[in-house]
Amino acid sequence: MKTESSQGKHNLRFYLLLLILVIGGIFIFFMLNDGKNEPTITNAVVTDLETDLDEDIFNSEIKTKRIVSQEKNEIVFQLAVDTVPTATKEAKAKQIELGFSDTTARIKINNDKLELNDLSEVRLQVDGFVGEIVFNDGHLSFDGTAKRINVNGVAFSSSQKDLKLSFTNLEYQSLVLRELELAEVEFSKGSGTFNVGEKLQYVIDDEEIQLAAFAGDLKIDRVNMTSVSLEGITEGISISGNTLGLSLQ
Repeated sequence: MKTESSQGKHNLRFYLLLLILVIGGIFIFFMLNDGKNEPTITNAVVTDLETDLDEDIFNSEIKTKRIVSQEKNEIVFQLAVDTVPTATKEAKAKQIELGFSDTTARIKINNDKLELNDLSEVRLQVDGFVGEIVFNDGHLSFDGTAKRINVNGVAFSSSQKDLKLSFTNLEYQSLVLRELELAEVEFSKGSGTFNVGEKLQYVIDDEEIQLAAFAGDLKIDRVNMTSVSLEGITEGISISGNTLGLSLQ
């Protein structure tokens, strides 16, 4: 029959053996993971969670950038200034109305000179114009093609091909370009106003103006004093002067 003393020694040896096995198992576990990139159970959960979050944020940023890059910024605006454009590139206009009294100007339609000697005032209407428009100190030059040309009620048109239209340094009184498209527009120093709806109103005071791609209407009145107005959309505008400036894109 076992005594209480021998039974207590037996229990002590059992617990010591169990403790040694547990400590040994922990030691072996850490030895197997030492020097490896494999994470422990706790680290694996945290690492996977962080990776998923990083991937979600990264994908979200990519989607945002793609949306922005695919959509062009368009600024709807109105511009009124007292100076005409100084330079333009190739232009497209659905309709042009030009008023002038300079009958000495050499206007050519399909390389034939248009005779204007008996006219005191000329109203030239051009439909479907594609070509170059150059402004030069109160004078105007055109070089391009048109679908239809009307001079004081006399129409010129061709069902087979476009009409060629050209003139240089024409002194004019008024000009209206409807549904005009330009790659860019530049104005020398002038004064006026620039509005973006009701959100922005900017007073132009002896400042230069540059417009990126423009689509809209342009009107010029030079009867009393030069008055220029543009209304439409642009991809960007820069107004710069001696003190302040404005840049929108």
